[in-house]
Amino acid sequence: MLGFFTTGLLVFAGVSLFVGAFIIYTTFTIIVAQRTRELALLRAVGASRRQVLSSVLVEALTVGLVGSLVGLVLGFGVAPGLCALLAASRSSCLKERWSSPPAPSWSGSSSGWW
Repeated sequence: MLGFFTTGLLVFAGVSLFVGAFIIYTTFTIIVAQRTRELALLRAVGASRRQVLSSVLVEALTVGLVGSLVGLVLGFGVAPGLCALLAASRSSCLKERWSSPPAPSWSGSSSGWW
């Protein structure tokens, strides 16, 4: 029973990851399109293409890191509540801290790939 539940959650996580990546991509496309004049003004006053691109990428990286950290904190905050909900419904909750090493999730979050 728990294997089916885990598989369902993994499928849901995959779909959520895809949707989240698509939303982030479209959001930053819209932001860059709306800020075309501002970016052109930066180029007009002497900023190089590299500096303009770097500013957009630093903004995207910052938003991604903050979002990842907020998601991790909320995940760790919601997990005890879900365990309590499962305990109230007479189901068991996994008591293992990590079923796999945490390094892949941290490295993925820090590199912007997850």
